[in-house]
Amino acid sequence: MADTSGIAAPGLWNIAMINAGLVGFLIIFILGVTTRAVVGFLALKPTSRWISGIALVLLNVGTGWYVLARYRGESDETTAIGLLLQAVGFVAFAIAIRVFERPTKKNTYIEGTYGRYEWFIRAAFVWLLVAAALIVLDAIGMLSDDRILKAPLSAPITHVFTLGFVTMIIMGVGLRMLTLFEGTEAPMHWLMDVAFVALNVSVLLRVVFGFGSLAGAGQLQGLSGGLGLLALVAFGIVLRRSFSAKQRASYARRAAAAGMERFAQVRVARSKPGTPLGMTLNAGPTSSGPASDSSETTSSSASDDTPSAS
Repeated sequence: MADTSGIAAPGLWNIAMINAGLVGFLIIFILGVTTRAVVGFLALKPTSRWISGIALVLLNVGTGWYVLARYRGESDETTAIGLLLQAVGFVAFAIAIRVFERPTKKNTYIEGTYGRYEWFIRAAFVWLLVAAALIVLDAIGMLSDDRILKAPLSAPITHVFTLGFVTMIIMGVGLRMLTLFEGTEAPMHWLMDVAFVALNVSVLLRVVFGFGSLAGAGQLQGLSGGLGLLALVAFGIVLRRSFSAKQRASYARRAAAAGMERFAQVRVARSKPGTPLGMTLNAGPTSSGPASDSSETTSSSASDDTPSAS
């Protein structure tokens, strides 16, 4: 289309396709993964199946409604219904996964593990709720024919989705999952802290100038982009250095030392009268029904804990 200066899709249809790809595929996919990975990593209580089911229906119906309405050129009032369904779906999922509730147990890690990855995950869900609130405001503006968010839809809301939720949760889960699965540890924890602050400030600035034309909006956008780039570069440096032979060897030494220490604790526990023989995994609280399966499986594999005495 670039060669012929043709238009691939009308403006509103293009926005609808962005919404379909972002919400309909990427975000719903990430939410599905979090019901297993995040629940285990953060030792959360079992996900509410029926609330997460409602969220899934709302997100799919809302996305389909929005895309179809834009394709058919429906009124803003009709199109806003799809956005409202999406917003309710995001809130419902955050409630279902119980990410802001107290964990079932305190996670303990091998020395040297970057434990503040939990900040990234919880911050990601905070931004998901912020995105839901912005969607509601935009829908209200469409219903009242008075746009509350003066900047285009793709500016503040899409950046909150892509930087605040998607990038934030990829950094948190990715750093923890990759180092754990590869048997290594992340160096330069301070640089990940810098990435966390920079990324959050970047997204916040996007939201601020999304509410109208502010003085110095161009400078704010430039600062926001610079901070976002800083966060990505910092994450890339830490992740790249995590896979060095030095970091793998360091993790192996720490894991071996932690294993020997825990084994000694188990031997002492077994020597006490009335202590049952054998060792069991500390997999958190159990419950009946399907929900207990995911809780027990993921929480036992997501920590650096070695087997402990029952």
